[in-house]
Amino acid sequence: MNNREIYKTAMSGVRHSDEAIERIFDMTTDKRKTNLKLTCRRIAAAVLAFVLIIGGGFGAELLTKNDSNKSETLITNGKKNDNYFVMSVYAAEGEPQVINNIDELEIPSIKLKKSYDEEGNFGVEASCESLFSVSGKNIAAVRYQCKNSVFQIFDYSLYKYLMQKGEYYDIIVPYTDEYKSENAAYGDYSKIEQIMFDHIKNGDYDKYFTKVKKRDFSEYNSVDLVYNDKHEITGVGLLSNEKYDLVTPSIISETGDIRRGMDYTFKNYLNETEHFAECYWKPTTAALFDKKTGGYSGVSFDELEGDTITVTVTFNDNSVQSESYGLSFNKEGELVIKKLNS
Repeated sequence: MNNREIYKTAMSGVRHSDEAIERIFDMTTDKRKTNLKLTCRRIAAAVLAFVLIIGGGFGAELLTKNDSNKSETLITNGKKNDNYFVMSVYAAEGEPQVINNIDELEIPSIKLKKSYDEEGNFGVEASCESLFSVSGKNIAAVRYQCKNSVFQIFDYSLYKYLMQKGEYYDIIVPYTDEYKSENAAYGDYSKIEQIMFDHIKNGDYDKYFTKVKKRDFSEYNSVDLVYNDKHEITGVGLLSNEKYDLVTPSIISETGDIRRGMDYTFKNYLNETEHFAECYWKPTTAALFDKKTGGYSGVSFDELEGDTITVTVTFNDNSVQSESYGLSFNKEGELVIKKLNS
């Protein structure tokens, strides 16, 4: 069975056409990222652009926002302990926009545009990235589903949960002078990886392998600097492919299973209430490229096939709220969000 056949048999929960799977295969064949901290920083650096309220009939009548660094204030229907969730979308710039009573909204800050490199090769750029997250009360889990595109996911809640349990890295060793001298804090991790692997080969770090056994070096993803809550470096961690794949489930696996990039459930391990369940939505733009030449196909942005995102929230009392939204682009390439159910 080849990769595409595996994709087709692996998909569940959402109906996907064969054409959609073919497109997603093309979209998700990027090489594995080797530095997890880049993923973390990318998410942490996102600036709030607008907020989508979806109360599901349990309150959440109004949302106020002071700035990107302060908490949101929810004014509900007066009942305490109500179940509700608020879905946010981040972009590069802009003020929060509450659209719980708006059927359709265009988002100029999230925009596609045609581009050409120095050699005249055609490409598509996004003016910013759309990052979804959920806030709310009494949330046990959040499920994202899409039909024609893919989510790029970093499960930050799972990451923090595993870090608290001391299970994210196989080992964490002291941040000694030999690591400090390599300036890994400035982004060059190749040298500290070599230092780590040399010590493992020589048996110098055998005493740190108390919870897990040594793996083949091909089973390790990266060597990261480990920080505390004060952003101080406290050690050097050895990350396996297994744990990396747990927190970045939309990355294509060796078996070709991209199912979790289209249908993924975040569990609220730490009972979070603000900006939980974060994931990027990556639109399908293959139709803009000519299949033979790779140049511009002549298809306009508003002719691109849209996507449907369904967000299903399960609360601690096992009750469920769900909302669906259509995502598309107008002629200028601006994102258009349309509410599909009430």
